[in-house]
Amino acid sequence: MTRSVKPARGQSNPATDKVVSRSRRSRQSWLRVLDVLQKRFKVDFVWEMHVRTGRSERDCYRWKTGKAAPDFEALDRLINSDVGDLVLLTMTRGSTQPWAVAMRRTYEIAKARVDMEAAQRRLAALEKGIIP
Repeated sequence: MTRSVKPARGQSNPATDKVVSRSRRSRQSWLRVLDVLQKRFKVDFVWEMHVRTGRSERDCYRWKTGKAAPDFEALDRLINSDVGDLVLLTMTRGSTQPWAVAMRRTYEIAKARVDMEAAQRRLAALEKGIIP
């Protein structure tokens, strides 16, 4: 009588030579990020992900459909791209860890400063026409 041993997640199964799928958690977590990115890239989502991560369009399409999630290297490239802030904020949403709270506050402060500078420039431009 032979006993089958179930391989650990992420390890190959010698009987089938297939990698055992990781838990569904990574795909579920990816779905939150995916939702935010699809709102950002309403057109050509697959191409945008391909350009930012260097992965094949086929891989990016699988991410879009929720059949797969990016691996660490692709996620690293995505975080280090122009949409990295969206990815990090989405991934840490709801986290009560002090570093995550501080990161979100820092982001909001920076955003408020940019808005304030734009308002000051607009106000200065409007006042030019009023004050001789």
